[in-house]
Parts: sequence; C-alpha cells; structure tokens
Amino acid sequence: MGSIDNSSEENYSSEDEIVDDDNYNILLTATVGMVTEYYTKYIEKEPCRTSYQTGYKFVSEILHGNPYRCQQQFRMEKHVFINLCMELKIKYGLKASRYIPVEELVNMFLMILGHGFGNRMVQERFQHSGETVSRYFTHVLNAVLRMSKDIISPLDKEFKNIPSKIRDDHRWWPYFKDCIGAIDGTHIPVKISPSKQVPYIGRKGIPTQNVMACCDFDMRFTFVCAGWEGTAHDTRIFLDAIHRKELQFPHPPRDAYDPMDPNGNITIKWDINSIEDATYNVIVSIYNYQLYRHVESPGWRMSWTWPKDEVIWDLRGAEATEQGNCSRFKGSLPHCCDKTPVIVDLALGAPYNMQYKNCCRGGVLSSTTQDPTKTMSSFQMSVGGVFVLDSATKAIPSNFSVGLPGYTCSNATVVAPSKVQVDGQRSIQYLMTWEVTCSYSQFRESATPGCCVSLSAFYNSTVVSCPLCSCGCQNSPATSECFRDGQQPDLLQLPNGDDEGTPPFVLCTQHMCPIRVHWHLKVSYKEYWRVKVTITNFNILKNYTDWNLVIQHPNLRSITQVFSFNYNPLIQYGDINDTGMFWGIKNYNEMLLQYGVDGNVQTEMLLRKDPGDFTFKGGWAFPRKIAFNGHECVMPPPDMFPSLPNSSPAAPALLLHLCLGLSPLLLFGLFLFV
Repeated sequence: MGSIDNSSEENYSSEDEIVDDDNYNILLTATVGMVTEYYTKYIEKEPCRTSYQTGYKFVSEILHGNPYRCQQQFRMEKHVFINLCMELKIKYGLKASRYIPVEELVNMFLMILGHGFGNRMVQERFQHSGETVSRYFTHVLNAVLRMSKDIISPLDKEFKNIPSKIRDDHRWWPYFKDCIGAIDGTHIPVKISPSKQVPYIGRKGIPTQNVMACCDFDMRFTFVCAGWEGTAHDTRIFLDAIHRKELQFPHPPRDAYDPMDPNGNITIKWDINSIEDATYNVIVSIYNYQLYRHVESPGWRMSWTWPKDEVIWDLRGAEATEQGNCSRFKGSLPHCCDKTPVIVDLALGAPYNMQYKNCCRGGVLSSTTQDPTKTMSSFQMSVGGVFVLDSATKAIPSNFSVGLPGYTCSNATVVAPSKVQVDGQRSIQYLMTWEVTCSYSQFRESATPGCCVSLSAFYNSTVVSCPLCSCGCQNSPATSECFRDGQQPDLLQLPNGDDEGTPPFVLCTQHMCPIRVHWHLKVSYKEYWRVKVTITNFNILKNYTDWNLVIQHPNLRSITQVFSFNYNPLIQYGDINDTGMFWGIKNYNEMLLQYGVDGNVQTEMLLRKDPGDFTFKGGWAFPRKIAFNGHECVMPPPDMFPSLPNSSPAAPALLLHLCLGLSPLLLFGLFLFV
C-alpha cells in the first residue's frame, strides 16, 4: 500500500486558523466599540433637561391658574381644552405615555401650531428630548386628523333643512332657498426648500399653498382641501376635489333632496291593533306625501324580513305573491310563510270579503297635488308569532322596501301610537306604531333620464332640439333597441305584463327619449305673453295614465289662464311662486297615448309681464327646469336657447343708400303717404 501525503491538509489548517483569528479580532474590536459608544451615549449620558419646572408641572400650573393664562397658552378656554383632550383620548385613540399625560401632549402640539415654537424651544419648555417631541407631535396630529373628519363636515349631511340665515331674512328668502354655503380659496404662506419653490410662487411673489374651504351659514367649516401649489387655479382645485372620492367632498345626495318637493317621501305606518296568545293583528298603511311624484302601474310591491319565524295567517286588502314553504303546519295553512314576503295591492273589483279600506287600486298612488283622496293604501294582516309589548323592538321587521325603482327605505322606528276616530265623539289608540320613510332618487332608478326638452320662439326661426343622446344613443350597447316609424316589435319582444324592468320601446330619434316636452314662445302682447307646451310620447307601446308635468319658471306667479290642462302652484312662499304642476283633464286628456297621431297632449298658457322682471333677453322666457311624471328632463344648454335677432349696424347705411338711389319724384310720393 502506498503512503498518504498529509502535508497539504496541515498547510490548509494553519492558514484557516490564521484567518479565523483575524476575523475574531475584527469582530471583537467592533463589538467593544459599539458597547463603548452605547455606554457613553446612553448609560453615562449627561442629563441635558434638568429644570425643576417639568412639562407636567407647567401644564398643571396653567390649568389651575388664572383663566387668562389658559387662553393665552392654549388659545382656548380651560373647559374647551379639557374637553378637547378627553375627545382625543376617548374617541380618537390618543394615548398617554408612561411619563407624559395627554394634556401635556396636546399642549406641546398647540404650542407648535398656535405659537410657532420650534422643536428646540418645546424641548426646553417641556424638558423632553427632540425625538420625544417629534414622535408625540405626530401622534397628536394623527388623532386630530381623525377628529377633523367628524368636525369638518356638514351638520345636515343631506342638506334637507334650509339655513335660518336664509329662511329668516326677507332679503334672501326664497331666492336663495337652495343655497347651502360658500366656497373659496385662500393662499397661506409656506416654507419650502429652494429647489421646490417655483410651483408654489404665485402672483404675490412668495411661496404659498392654495387652500380651498367650504363653510355654512353658521361659519362652520364643512370641507378643507390643502396641499395645492400656489400657482394652481381655483377651478382646477375645485374640480379635483369633487371628483376624488377619497377627499369626501360634501356632495348633496343626487336627487335625494328635491328643491321642488323638499319634504316629499313615501311613509309606511305599521300599527299593532290587537294581541292574542299566538297571533297579533297589524294594520299597514302606505302614504304618498310627495307633491308631484305618483306611483304608476303596476304599483307598489311592499316587502320586509321577519326577525324570527313569523307567518301571515290572514290578509285583507292585499295579497302575498308567494305562499312559501308551509310544510311545518298541518291542517289549515297560513297565507304566507316566506321569511321575506312580498305584498301587492288587490286589483279593482276584488271580492268584497277580501277588501280593506283604501285598498284595491292595483298599487297606484296619486300625488298630493293631483288627487289627495288617492294618496293612501292600506291592508290588514293577522301575524302568527308571540308579541310582547315590553320587548317589542325585537319583533320589528327589517329590510323594508316599497318595490319601486329609485326608492330606498329607512329602518323602522317606534313613534307615538296612531289614533283613529270611531265616530264623531270617540277615538281609539293602537297599541304600538312603527314608521318607515322611503325617499326617491332618480339616479338610483336609472342612470339615463326619461325625457328631454326642446325650445322655439316666434322671434327666431331656429328650433332648438333635445340635446343629442339625451337618453341614450342609437346602436349603443347601453341603449335598448329602437324602432323606425311604422316598424313594430316582434311578439317575442313584447313584455308579458306591466314590468318596470322592461326597457321602453321607443322611436329612433337623435335623443332616444320616451318623452319630449316642447316649449314654444308663441305671442308677445303689450301686457301679456303666450306659451305653448306640447308633450309627445315616443314610446311605441306604453300609454301614460294620469301623467303630470312640473315646470319651474319665475313668471308662473303671474300666470293668468291655462288652456286644456289642470294647473296648481306646487310651492308657494308668500306671494312668490316659481313652480307649477300641470296634468290632464278627466275624460279628456288625462291619458297620454302611445306614439302616433294622437300621441301628444298640449296646452297654452297666458302670463302677465311683470314690470322690472320680464324680458326676452338672455333666455329668461324659457323654463329653468321641467319634470315629467317625477323624472327631471334634460334641458338644452343656455347658450343654445333661441336668441333675439341682432340689430344690424349696417341697416341705417343701407337705408341711406336706397334713398339716394331713388328718384326725386318717388321720394316726393313717399313723403305724401307719411
């Protein structure tokens, strides 16, 4: 056997040991250096803030001293400062440290913002390190930002209440009844590095931020947008704020608040009439409190969700669309066992033993202006389930709906029990009453409008048509199929019944709207002027029964006569009326027929010219807003309104030229007839 040479392994081991020793020495040196630095910096560090007057003692002295010192230091009164600290601590998560209370943290924050103190000055005043001051300033700032989302916002988030500053001042009421506040921008000086100053230097020559703010009539800020460069235009900031959802600009709910009917809604009352061992009786009433918006056929479809296993044993004045699964019962079955029943009104001519008061109109409800006697519908039901008055809130159904497009219902709330008169001398009170409010939004109902407006005038030959694609565009995927004049849809395309979800079968037009309202300035008299309004139905299959039209115009307060339509002022503020409602005359034109020769209704109205207000200039004689059957119509833009003919400056020169060209004999003859 041959011998093995181990010399290479011995050489390798000795070299490796030398490298390990060097690495160990380097690591040891670095460790000793770090330990020494830490010891000298933190353990043997000489205290810098050694004043006896600590921040805690300083804040305590201010709070227990003269109130004037509190106002000077905190820029607010003592009770306001204490409440602010409590709010930040309880609601917005500001936490005290082991040695610094919340009051001291807030005071440091206020000194930096309110007095302009720098970090070093705050260190000296409160006896804390710069890192501590910076860290807790950030903590307080984050808590204040969370609080700002609650306090810098409108009190009335749906803008349903008219500000008292407007309502109680005859100078503003009712002209500014829809005004909700003011919005403007202001430039605030900022300090910024020279390399980034250029976008912030505006017309004043100094770096600024353009801050946009909104406030209401109580001088309460409702929105603030900061951070824009000083050169940014106000319009750019405004458009950016209203389109960026994360900024939460206080938009009024689209169509949730209707200026033409600010208090309109559909209200559901749920009255507990009587209670037995295993059942209780309920009277449900649906009220349409809207001035001009009615409920068309196929009518309301009310639904809710039971909290437990309730069933409907008996129903009068309405019926459930489905019986549901009643297999757990033997013998006589309930009327409906669904967890979420859908209830519809009975049709006209229902059997007498199935009727209940104010029922049996197919779910149709009139508006309060058009027919106040048909604004209510009701039914009575016997509910299977244990009902205890002491714990009645647990038996309140949820997810109420009236089954109408565009309506959203609130939760049921307990209100004062309803009372009904038995005869002229006695009234009875129900055991308990719940109430649900349902509001309408045109945007929720449909993303596209349902009507448009065209304009014309006697002084201009131009007819301003409905805006292009007002309700959709032809051959667009988002628009339903249209039909040419004379063309009829196939039988398979026709709806099986009155289905609200069925798209309208409309004539092919440039606007693609089922309804067009045309406003024509017909005649101008010395003291009066005359308008003709025509409503045309472009829906090939649908008739509009009990239609209505709402027009907003400042001269409606001086309307003298209306032909062929019923008319009633919609909203009046004293002698001011700028909104009126029109509808058809019974047995004459209350039905707007489908498209064709008779598919239109029209009226003429005579209005008095109000001195100082009336003018044909600037489109004043055209309506501000028009709505058909509760749907706001698309108006042409104001710059497209028919304008008065321009007086040509060349006319006098042209007349002089013609006169000079005439013979003396002809001129003499003209003067004889003058």
